[in-house]
Amino acid sequence: MTDTVARSSFSTGTLRRLFGTVHLWIGVIIGIPAAVLGVTGIALMIVHPLPATIGADTGAATVNIDNVIANARAAVTGDAAPQQYDAPVGHQSAAVRFRVSRSDDNPRGLARILIDPATMAVMDDPQQQGGIRRLIHDLHGSFMAGGDGRAWVGWVGRAMCVLALTGIVLWWPKRGQWRAAFTISGRGNTLMVLREIHGAAGIWGLAVFFIISLTGTVIAFPPDGGPAAGDSRPMRSDDHALVELHVDQAVAQAMTAVPNTVLRSVTLPANADDTYRVALARAGDDRAAPPTVVTVDGTASKVTDIRDPDQIPAGAQFLLWNRPLHTGMGLGWTWWILTLLSGALPVIFAGSGIAMWLIKRRNRHRVLQQTP
Repeated sequence: MTDTVARSSFSTGTLRRLFGTVHLWIGVIIGIPAAVLGVTGIALMIVHPLPATIGADTGAATVNIDNVIANARAAVTGDAAPQQYDAPVGHQSAAVRFRVSRSDDNPRGLARILIDPATMAVMDDPQQQGGIRRLIHDLHGSFMAGGDGRAWVGWVGRAMCVLALTGIVLWWPKRGQWRAAFTISGRGNTLMVLREIHGAAGIWGLAVFFIISLTGTVIAFPPDGGPAAGDSRPMRSDDHALVELHVDQAVAQAMTAVPNTVLRSVTLPANADDTYRVALARAGDDRAAPPTVVTVDGTASKVTDIRDPDQIPAGAQFLLWNRPLHTGMGLGWTWWILTLLSGALPVIFAGSGIAMWLIKRRNRHRVLQQTP
């Protein structure tokens, strides 16, 4: 019996030491990059549109979409093929996305033109402007390193998932210490206080931290190498051909098939054999929630498919919700606030974790110096 208990204790202790080593070195290596992602994530949430529900007048049917696209096309220099129309939200501008020639300034070959649907005037697009907002986007999405940086962000996201899983094992309290494990007493030396802060912040924010890390990883490494599901931005090939468009007619077909809905966007056909993909939402839905997607044939004469996000498998639903979850959208103000607060967790983890590591190194060094 004694041998069994000893072996069990040894196994538990060995596992905790292994997890502790993994947790420590991952934290040391990615602590600063993770903190950068947290801070820039908070900034992006603040500068982007806040949670809101879709009103019945959103994307009003009075907008002549074909005219909007024609006016947007006239504002684009060089060869450009329209890829997607985004309906105006409330009194905001409509947006038309184009495939354009790739360049050093535009490596993705994408452009977006904003149009006032009432006057058909071209509006300034803050997303296309430089300055601090562009800097925040580049830092959060790729550490300002382009495609390679996007992969680095993805690996940091994976490492953060590992930190969450190993952290809960290391946090797990002994019998009778559960209440203390959720609080910060502030008593004891600096190392003890830092450990309390690290553990309490980790357990209270664990679920949101893991979800944000996981969804960020999926955005960086989308399934099958394509655009992450739920990302409405078009990712067409460079040979996108100019085709005759009948967008208003396609939208009318879709809204007849799915009545009492509001237009969100239309992904335009890439060639004569392609289809329209019309995204529709119901009034009262969060504007970032996955829409119902109606496929209309290239001649805009008939509906060929209807995809209701509530009628698809759970795995596919997660992929549709991936980007809204990561950006704090789709589930109202409560989720937005939790996501915003989770951006501070990497900073807390990096600061307290690295500080604990340095204190332990200093203490070990002192012990070695005092040893005869």
